[in-house]
Order: sequence, then C-alpha cells, then structure tokens
Amino acid sequence: MNLIKKNIILFSVLAIALALSAFFIYKVIFETNEMTKTAIRVEELKKKITELNKKTPIPNKKNYKKITADAEIIVAKTKQLNSMIGKPYLYAARAFTKAIGVPYEDFVKQWNEAYSKDKGLPRDRFFSKFLAKFDKAKVELAIDVFYDTLKIKEKSLEPFNATNIDDSIMEAFGIPRKIQPVLCKPYLRAMQDNFIAYMAKSENKGDSPLILGTGAKGDRVAKFTFDKFEGGALPRPGEVSYIFKHLKLIEDLLLRLKGSGIQSLQEIMKESLEGERILDYRIFTYNLKISAPLKNIRKFINSLLEAFKQNRIYVIKSMVLTLKEDVSALVKIEGSSDTTKSSRSRRANRFKTKQVEEVKVETSQSGVPIIGNDDTVVGNIKFQYIIYIGDELTEK
Repeated sequence: MNLIKKNIILFSVLAIALALSAFFIYKVIFETNEMTKTAIRVEELKKKITELNKKTPIPNKKNYKKITADAEIIVAKTKQLNSMIGKPYLYAARAFTKAIGVPYEDFVKQWNEAYSKDKGLPRDRFFSKFLAKFDKAKVELAIDVFYDTLKIKEKSLEPFNATNIDDSIMEAFGIPRKIQPVLCKPYLRAMQDNFIAYMAKSENKGDSPLILGTGAKGDRVAKFTFDKFEGGALPRPGEVSYIFKHLKLIEDLLLRLKGSGIQSLQEIMKESLEGERILDYRIFTYNLKISAPLKNIRKFINSLLEAFKQNRIYVIKSMVLTLKEDVSALVKIEGSSDTTKSSRSRRANRFKTKQVEEVKVETSQSGVPIIGNDDTVVGNIKFQYIIYIGDELTEK
C-alpha cells in the first residue's frame, strides 16, 4: 500500500495502460470476427453474382432499367385493361370526348380531378359545372353523339330522356347511377316492358321472336330477376346502383340471345343483387335456361366468350344440355343386344357430327339414352359477369 502511495502516478499509468490493453484486445477480437463474417458474405455474394450472370437477362444496371420500364408498361396496360372490363358505355364515352375535342384520357383525368374537389355537390350541379368550361355547342353535339352511339351502334334498349342521358354520361365516367327509389320503380318497369317488346318483335325478315317461358315460371321470367320489387316493394337506396348494373347486363344478354337465334328463354335467375366483391371487381352470377337448336346455343355461347370485344366479360361456369325431342319419335334403348349397340353407335356418330363432345348431354330420363328427330336442345347455363369497380367515383 505504501508502495502504491509512493508511486501513485506510476500505478495510475499502469492501470490506464491495462484498461486500454483490454479494450484493444476486445476490439481486435471483435473486428476479427466481423472481418470473418464479411469475408463469408463477400464469398456468398460473389457466388450469387456468378449464378445471376448465368441467367438471362443479366441483372446489370442496364437491364435493371429495362425491367423497371417493362414493369411500368405492364402496370399501365393493366390499368388500361381494367378500365375496359364491364364498361358498357365505353364506346359512347370515347365518342363523347371526341365530339368535345378532348382526348379521352385527358378528359377522364380532368373529370376525376374535378370530382375530387367538388364531390360534395349534387350530381347534376357537378355535371353542369364541369361541362361549362367547354364550348356549349360542342357539349350539346357530344351529348347527341353519346345518345346516337348507344341507340344505333350498341342498340341500347334503355328509354332515354333529357335526365337519364346525363346520368348515363356520368356513369360512363365512373359515377354510379343514383336516383330516388320511388323513381327507380317506374324506370325498372319501363325497362322490363322494353325488354319484352324487344323479345317479341322481328327486326329482320325471317327473324323469330324470343319466347318467354310459360306459366308461373314465365310470369317470373318476365320480371327479369326483379320480381322482389313487384307490388308495393321499393328498392333500398343502396340497391339502386346495383339495379342499373343488372339492367345493363340483362339488356346485353337479351341482345345476344336474340342475335344468336335462341327460341325460348325459360328461366333467368341471379344469385344476388349485390353480387360478390373480390378486390376491385364486382362479380354477378346468373343461371339461364334456354332452348334452341344446338347450333344456335353454340352461337350464343361463342357470343358470350367474345363479349370482351365490347368491353364485357362473361365466364361460363357450367353448362348442361338436354335433348328436347318429340316423344312419339323416341326409341328407348335398354339392355345390351346387338340392336342396342348399333343404335348407340348411330347415336354416338350423330352427336360427333354435331361436335358436342365437350359439353354434358343428358336425356329427359336420366341414364336412358334416346333417339329422335328434333335437334332442339334445352341448355342450363351458369355464368359470371365481371365488372371492374376500382375506378368508380364515390361520395365518401
């Protein structure tokens, strides 16, 4: 102790030196471990780079820029494609903006920006305010062009007037149709009457009317899935926009049925008014029962599959065809005699020539094959109709 007191400076220096030595020893060990880990990571990265360089395209800076640019193009194309899914007014909307003299994409951008600022305004006031910045004569011409495109090119069955043509234009640019339920009821009735009148008339020589199912089912079919609103029942405010969507769907469906030469619409049912929402898509599911010669049913199915050309997406979920034959001409085939086998062979060849191998064909008596002369077929078809709603403008 006396030694320490007599050499306090020396021992202080030694203590500091010892502490520093311990610190530096720790640092050396720590840094050595870090260097070892870094060396291992470097080797792993070198190996990964070597593997990546063997792939095509090589992920270098040049290719990264190209990949990024391609990704941006894909996003833009996806957005463009989505804007066409379930948009029955798209052609008319493009004709409208062309008549005003503004490119469609620019008009939509201005419309959306204006709506984000003025969406608190009543619909008709927003519509008038927005169009007021364009030449009045061009706007009036554009409205006429919009109407003509719907009625002449797309053969719309909607009873247009000065009020609902504005609503249709607003819907074409993303604002869902919205009217009072008490006004929706007579509008729905008018559309049902228009549908029935269209089904009954023959537009061209040789055309046949599209016949509704008979009896109680026929009465229900004549309501076109809206029988719940018969009598005093009014739709709820939240149901109105869905009613308009279904009416456009049914309108298109009837045009395709009649255009395909379908003889009879025996049943039409939707699973729900609101449908199902998946991400930014609204999906409506329907069941149809129709009858016509097989070639006409095939034509109708093809028209649904090719509806994307008119910005509508139908997905066939299932289809069952039943032979509708003259009972007096039927030959029941039972047992396993040579005659039976021969008849089955003729029946198989007959259907092969009609190319119906890819659909399920059933007879009126399950499991009992029959032969007849009438080629009329009853088709039970389940399909989905898809609408993109990610670009809809809401009041919230």
